[in-house]
Amino acid sequence: MPDGRYVHISVKDDGLGVPEELLGRIFDPFFTTKASGNGLGLSTSRSIIEQHGGSLTVRSTIGQGTVFDVYMRSSDAVPQRDPEQQVVAGKGHILVMDDDAAMRLVFQRVLERLGYTCDVCSDGDEALHRYEDAMRSGTGYDAVILDLTVPGGQGGAEVLVRLKAIDPAAVGVVTSGYTDDDVLANYERHGFRGRLQKPVGMAELSAEMARVLA
Repeated sequence: MPDGRYVHISVKDDGLGVPEELLGRIFDPFFTTKASGNGLGLSTSRSIIEQHGGSLTVRSTIGQGTVFDVYMRSSDAVPQRDPEQQVVAGKGHILVMDDDAAMRLVFQRVLERLGYTCDVCSDGDEALHRYEDAMRSGTGYDAVILDLTVPGGQGGAEVLVRLKAIDPAAVGVVTSGYTDDDVLANYERHGFRGRLQKPVGMAELSAEMARVLA
């Protein structure tokens, strides 16, 4: 990393440790040794930290535990709120599809705080069922926020195609933590009306939803 002052945060456990042959893979997307894991936690963490100019490293000793070291650039600057990043209230019925339960909860709470009504689901099949049920009941969704990558299932791009097959006017917003994905970079070409880069702030979310639903 460049020379300078950094904040150093260490997270340590006293578990079994990580075998040396796996240390080089634990930050790879979808790599996991857990039966219930999706392999995205560490890769997403490293991506977020590096996007903020920091670094995430790991060291481990078998039988003694593992240490994750986070380094973030330190600054004496006082944060100033950008007047263009004010929170914009809105209204509408939103469906969120994300395989991460914590992410679903964040989206739901923030959207409801902004004034929207929000339903959440974890995969494409459930999203399709909810969308069809809402259409039949006359409480259709004004927009659908779709996670681009769903381990073991259809991602946002595939789900949007299915949604548009039953409702050509379906409004899709793609969300992802991967900055170099073509769908996120060229979302309109893939049929989406908007995009949200994770991690998503309240001001950014409110502004994009207001633009999409204008």
